[in-house]
Amino acid sequence: MNGQNPTDAYGQSLLGISGQGPAGAYGQPPGASVPSSRSPIAVKLDNLIRSRLRVSNPYDPIEVADGLTRFYRGAAEHKRLEEAGLPFYQVQVVQPPRPEMAGPSRFELDQARSDVGKDLDSLLQNQLTKDIVPELRGWQSAIDNIIADGAEAAPLSLDPRMRDRGFQARRLLGDYARVARFVGALTPAINDNFRALGRSLDEVAAVLMVLMGDAIANIGFSGGRFLLQAQASDLQDRRDAVLSGLRNLVGSTQIPYGSEDDWPRGLDAYRRFIDRLDSGGNSDLRALFVEANLAKLMDDLIARVNVMNADGLRALGATGVLQVQPMRRLIQLGQTLPGPPSPQLAAFLEALLLFVEAFKYSPSGYRLIQVARPSILNYGLYGVAGPDKNTLRLGDLVIARGNLAVRLDCFLECECTPSQTLCQIILDKLLYDIDRAIDALSLGFDTDGSGIGVGQSNAETRAIAYGLVVETLLQPTLVNPLLTGTLRSKFNLGTFDPTLLTTPTANCLYSSLSPSARFKDVDLARALIRAVSALLPDLPSGTGQLPWKNVIVNDNGTVTLPSILTGLPNGSDPPTDPKNTILQELCMQKDAEDQWTNLLLTLAPSCFGTTQLVGDTSVLVDAARVSHSLAECKELSVFIPRDTPTSLSQGLPIIGQP
Repeated sequence: MNGQNPTDAYGQSLLGISGQGPAGAYGQPPGASVPSSRSPIAVKLDNLIRSRLRVSNPYDPIEVADGLTRFYRGAAEHKRLEEAGLPFYQVQVVQPPRPEMAGPSRFELDQARSDVGKDLDSLLQNQLTKDIVPELRGWQSAIDNIIADGAEAAPLSLDPRMRDRGFQARRLLGDYARVARFVGALTPAINDNFRALGRSLDEVAAVLMVLMGDAIANIGFSGGRFLLQAQASDLQDRRDAVLSGLRNLVGSTQIPYGSEDDWPRGLDAYRRFIDRLDSGGNSDLRALFVEANLAKLMDDLIARVNVMNADGLRALGATGVLQVQPMRRLIQLGQTLPGPPSPQLAAFLEALLLFVEAFKYSPSGYRLIQVARPSILNYGLYGVAGPDKNTLRLGDLVIARGNLAVRLDCFLECECTPSQTLCQIILDKLLYDIDRAIDALSLGFDTDGSGIGVGQSNAETRAIAYGLVVETLLQPTLVNPLLTGTLRSKFNLGTFDPTLLTTPTANCLYSSLSPSARFKDVDLARALIRAVSALLPDLPSGTGQLPWKNVIVNDNGTVTLPSILTGLPNGSDPPTDPKNTILQELCMQKDAEDQWTNLLLTLAPSCFGTTQLVGDTSVLVDAARVSHSLAECKELSVFIPRDTPTSLSQGLPIIGQP
């Protein structure tokens, strides 16, 4: 090291590349403003620093130094030992401690990760799992990687790509938890061990959601909900695409229009567009066809995006909408340009629209605050109006999920009959479905309490699909008459059909349904009904039917259930019809259930018939689909349009479905 500070040396090299001197951007205090004129190389350098060093403000020397310390861990530890007067060349490098995160979530994450490690070690050391040790070691490696990725992404969830990674990690952890509970139900001797693993995985998944909510809450909304839709690296790519399209349009590239056989559509459209702007009183927009001016305008916006902290985002929300308005005007005028269409102009306008849409108002993710912050703070700090109706539904669903998980951990106890095992598996599937519904509601932004997503938000509609599956188990007397053929015979296995209540264990939930319904487990029933009331919209007023939110389970288990199934919302536009969204979600559920058969046969060969048990979870999804008159699920495939020779040889239209 020769006494040289590697952080200073590396920082000076970065400053040399960006063209900033010692008093440049990196010499500014953390709250300093971004330079008004910056080169594209400097903007790319900011993106590189943020992505590689994991810093929020590339102009803060303290954050950059901390990022370099994390990036060069070995050199940082050698420097620390050298400064302490220790022989660093003979001492094993010690992993530096991870930076502390704000809030109590830091301790909770460490505790949850420790619980997962202990549960996996317990399973690996158990003699009953000696035949599946390689599979469990694969689980251990995969789960550790998922947790590490989620823990890295969740605190940076202001960046939407990081938020996506956080939800991806949460869903994968939920998949492992579901399979762990499934394997535990099929191997009663070590059921508690596998369920403990599933519970610990749920703990980590819950903490990840809290961390994402912490990151969003820390920007200080003050009643606003501005969240950027694209990260800085994406904006740089979009900016480059805009400039490339502009060069191709105005003819500044070596080949301004395709091959020699093509007509100069780009140059023709550019000439006509300039004339129209001049004659229409929009001559100020002609400056956007100057590459240097357009690049500077986009670079100024990207420079603000690079400061991913509270002040930077709030400043961006106040300026971004105004600065992209000239681009939006240009796109609107270009769409109505008369004359022959131009592929070059279309490519330029499409790239410009992609860049502009990154600065569009996006409230998706604001409900994570409801999960991460106490409800008492809803007034004032996070919006004077308080949470909307669907946000309150999310809070109810989270509470119901916790109560249901507690009851399911005690469901089997010592009764391990095939019917009880099947009930455990099906109820665990409902717990998994409620977790996915929580994810969907967390990302929705429809404020209407009907539960149906409007506009571009169909997350609430996807949550309805999970509620239909729960309702199917709660309403066997209504679902059973609507089924026919093989599906009805599969549904009448004794677990669902109330007419087969010949023994106390013949039905998962009910001990009797006639003359009045009576639940076996009052707390379990209340958790399920609270969940389904948060997932399904209320029945239309005037129908005289009892909505789920008014269903009350008495202390002795008796209950009055709704006399009809929840109706599906109607949509006038087929591509955005809520029924199509619900069908798609149900089909994805069925596909996931069908893919786990071989895995479960490997991990838990059971006397109960593993294949049949997996099939029963798919039957529940199919019953929910058929009872609501939805179409069949199609096989997983990719549509490839026909090419021109194939269409002509078969006498078919060139464009259309095969």
